Amino acid sequence: MSEISEFLAELGAGTFEEKLQRTINETASLVMTNNREGEVTIKFKMKPISSSQAKVTHSIDFKAPTLNGQKSEKNTTDTVMYVGQKGKLSLFPENQTQMFDMRGKTEVKS
Repeated sequence: MSEISEFLAELGAGTFEEKLQRTINETASLVMTNNREGEVTIKFKMKPISSSQAKVTHSIDFKAPTLNGQKSEKNTTDTVMYVGQKGKLSLFPENQTQMFDMRGKTEVKS
């Protein structure tokens, strides 16, 4: 099972988590400043691309009040992730083979 904090941190090499934090902070600030409702929506779509990988499309959509109306933006990006046991999503396969020995030399398998 994927830990949500690890999953969010891996999306877009960490940029999704940063965008989400900025969006939440900006929306909350504008909600309080303008005394009106705002909204932040997160959406994930998953599509298989191989026997062990899926493309995760992640989007952040927000609507925030302004002095004379509202502003909105939708940001959508993709991350290719491995799907492991019980659907665990990660940038790396669960059973990645050893590529180097203790001295940093490439291991040769015969």
